[in-house]
Amino acid sequence: MTKFDSHKWIREFKTKSTTNKLIEAFVPGSMWSDDFDYTGMLRYSAEMTIPEDLMQFAQDEFVQLLKDLFESYTDVNYHTEAQDLGIAIDWIDDARGRDDVQKMRMELERAQEFLESHKKAATKTLKDLTKGKM
Repeated sequence: MTKFDSHKWIREFKTKSTTNKLIEAFVPGSMWSDDFDYTGMLRYSAEMTIPEDLMQFAQDEFVQLLKDLFESYTDVNYHTEAQDLGIAIDWIDDARGRDDVQKMRMELERAQEFLESHKKAATKTLKDLTKGKM
């Protein structure tokens, strides 16, 4: 029995519009549709800028952006790529409730590490999906 290759299926079928309509560009929070932009979602993560200033992690807008991105990944069943993103969000949420500045800093540094790992996973999948045609 042959193993189903989801990347090949997306590459061959989902990236070619059968109705000649444009695929809507990905934005965090996009949910599955017949013309979901898988490549755009992965590219968004691969090109995402991770703040060096740890206090930017605590900003509501940044946290919401990450949560919306996570929801997009899980909605289209990209759980492997979403795993480290979800862990980073958990670290950030934990840090935001801390009074102890040293613990908060340590948790935000861990979140940075997991976001870097998420970027690497998205980049790998993007390369697999596009076969180096980035």
